[in-house]
Amino acid sequence: MTSIDETAHTMFGMGRMNPMTLLQTMREIKSILDIFKRKADEAADSVESSFNFTGQHTDIAAVSETGSLQANVIESIPNETVRKNTISAYTDALNDGYLEYNTRTRTFMLTTKGQAHINSDEFIRQFEKDQLGNIAENKARIELKGNPSDLNAFRFTNAIDLNHLAHSSPEVYKRVQEYFRECEKYGFVEISPAGIATPTDKCHDFLNHSPMNDFNIRKVTRDNIRQVADELKDSAKESAKDAFGNILNKAEGGVSAAKETVSYISGSSSGADLAKEGAKFAAQQTARKAQQQAAKQAAQKAAQKAAAKAAASTTAKTAVSSTGYGAAAVAVVELTSKGANALTKMETQAHKATIHYGN
Repeated sequence: MTSIDETAHTMFGMGRMNPMTLLQTMREIKSILDIFKRKADEAADSVESSFNFTGQHTDIAAVSETGSLQANVIESIPNETVRKNTISAYTDALNDGYLEYNTRTRTFMLTTKGQAHINSDEFIRQFEKDQLGNIAENKARIELKGNPSDLNAFRFTNAIDLNHLAHSSPEVYKRVQEYFRECEKYGFVEISPAGIATPTDKCHDFLNHSPMNDFNIRKVTRDNIRQVADELKDSAKESAKDAFGNILNKAEGGVSAAKETVSYISGSSSGADLAKEGAKFAAQQTARKAQQQAAKQAAQKAAQKAAAKAAASTTAKTAVSSTGYGAAAVAVVELTSKGANALTKMETQAHKATIHYGN
């Protein structure tokens, strides 16, 4: 049975009556960060630390991961503002006696005072607050239905990761994917090989002359981020299997183009070279066909699992689905500055309307 404390934390973002240790909190934060952070972003990071720096005092917790922290990790933080603020936070911690610094190895370490400080309930609560607020910053949860209302997302963001969608069934996922492929065909969006959909000028022009109807968007906050993360996590396996199939289809096109290139240059290449290239492409095709077959079988199993799960749903859940809420795929997007302002304005107006209605 869910405890009163757990229910309060889920519904209102309240702190726990029995706070976790710093290590437990760091692990939970890391799992949430992994859900929200795209692999493309991870590849671009120049630091080897998995710690999420926020530029706040609580960043000194990074030292506790391995017992020490190299100065170059902080110096390599990509975001300039966060980097400067983190350097300032570490300087203050040194002056306050929480950290010590070895100039020879350029390494930060916690003092006895620092160990006691970072393991205090007050520090852990603030660490959790800083981390969740940072991860949620400028992010929104959107619902995609596979129809023209989906383009409204580009009023708020410049990119949607189509391979990272939470969905109630493979059919919903497929419908959204197919709609965006149609939009790409008619020049409204561009979709990268990694599945990132971005709007074109044609799309923006369309939105500028169209009202926003039937679009569900909600800002991700420190208080609801766990709920959104769980939503994405629950369908991550099914989404990954579907996304794998899409990537394979893209790869097949690349192999075909490469084969044509080999044929084109055959006049200036030796027979041995061409034979070698032909064997290489044949091996790639064979491997990809095997992967496609495996992906197809996985997708069939995922569909069966989703169907069984749907059959076991309660009447209340069915009622929610019939309203359209459960029939949408969910994505978390990065808000543009313009989009963030527009969403804040929308939520403020909705809040005022609610208060007026209540009176």
